[in-house]
Amino acid sequence: GMAWADLSIAGIGEMHFFGIGDWGGLDGSLLTTGGRPGLMIYRGGGTAGPHVFPWTRFNKDHSELLCSHDDFVHCYDTSVASCSSGCGFVEGVDTQPQQLVAAAFKERAAKN
Repeated sequence: GMAWADLSIAGIGEMHFFGIGDWGGLDGSLLTTGGRPGLMIYRGGGTAGPHVFPWTRFNKDHSELLCSHDDFVHCYDTSVASCSSGCGFVEGVDTQPQQLVAAAFKERAAKN
């Protein structure tokens, strides 16, 4: 993840800012049209519900490729032990980011 610098916005009272990253979710059960292939990228991705689209990963300056799309798909298809360390794949995080973000927002909303 990335921590942003403190931000000051003029106004009265407490304010909150929520930022969401985009993992490019797919629904593997979607029936495509026009002869286009289905949206299944990795093993198990053909089921209903959100599935992550494994993007390539670069270093912070975007000057060095750390994990290609194919390398990242390999992480989803196999065990974490055989995944390239440059991918930074974390079972339980990379496999369900949409659900984790939704749960965090629900928890935060309950406090306000």
